[in-house]
Amino acid sequence: MKYKLIVTDMDGTLLNSNKTISKNNEEAIKCIMKKGYNVTIATGRMYDSAKYFAKVLDIKLPIIACNGGIVKNPHTKEVLYKNFIETNKLKKVLDICDDMNIYYHCYDDEVFYSKEEKYSTKFNLNWNKDKPKEDRLNILVDKNIKKILIEEKKEILKVLIIDEDVDKLKSLRKKLEEISDIEISSSLKTNLEVMKKNVSKGNALELLCKKLDINLNEVIALGDNENDLSMLKIAGLSVGMGNADECIKQKVDFITLNNDEDGVAHALKEILDEEGIC
Repeated sequence: MKYKLIVTDMDGTLLNSNKTISKNNEEAIKCIMKKGYNVTIATGRMYDSAKYFAKVLDIKLPIIACNGGIVKNPHTKEVLYKNFIETNKLKKVLDICDDMNIYYHCYDDEVFYSKEEKYSTKFNLNWNKDKPKEDRLNILVDKNIKKILIEEKKEILKVLIIDEDVDKLKSLRKKLEEISDIEISSSLKTNLEVMKKNVSKGNALELLCKKLDINLNEVIALGDNENDLSMLKIAGLSVGMGNADECIKQKVDFITLNNDEDGVAHALKEILDEEGIC
């Protein structure tokens, strides 16, 4: 078996535009796991959101969440890795966002924090409405959220910043780049993601592979945007989605269909077919 681990991004990759896993993608992943392949998720989302989709797929391995800010096993609850933004750096990031009147929300390993019900906050509040208690996200919305985060020294793994004005985000990014000891990435043209310095999906994947005793050359990684680039660069085989950003398409080994065309299932069948997969 040439490959031993498949790692997939979620939004824009495994999930379709409805933010669900298609039947074809679910069946393809469950099929290859039955054949002996290891599969896990690497996402920018908070851990509890990733955990829900890992449960849908019956993934047993540790999952990478918050762009690599945490690596945690959803079954044993063991935390393999966790790295949060220092409180003084977090304050600087949020102060700049507030000064520019830009939306943000934050995650620690258990709670989604926001000051207003819009964008992802609104989406996740709606998500909770039809989910059983064990699958709901713990969401705290408070207009004084920055004060709460700073005074209580919350261990924030990631800040997600969203604005429809791309130029405004570019200006914000330049200001954030002046802050030391933080990592800045993006998963859409309309967002910025801030983590502790050196936190990335790639570094988390490398740590996970060491834990599993799997060589990086034995990894297939799938993704669609800037925050996936670090893991795509180090994987033995990198797969970009048909809907991927051009910066991704230019650097991957294989381009599959888009996320609304079951691109993950298509890639796995194309790449692993020679080994008699499904």
